[in-house]
Amino acid sequence: RNATEEDFAKVGRLMTEGKVTARMMLTHRYDFKSLAEIYESDVINNRQLIKGVIHF
Repeated sequence: RNATEEDFAKVGRLMTEGKVTARMMLTHRYDFKSLAEIYESDVINNRQLIKGVIHF
């Protein structure tokens, strides 16, 4: 599901309290050149992915 306003508020509060960092939420990194090949298997169907970064 998509994040709700309540989700963002909770994460913001946890970050303010030092219990969660942005680094903790960045779980995957992808190379732009290979993204088309792996998108469905590694992004769409990946239940472990929280936030990913695409490197250009």
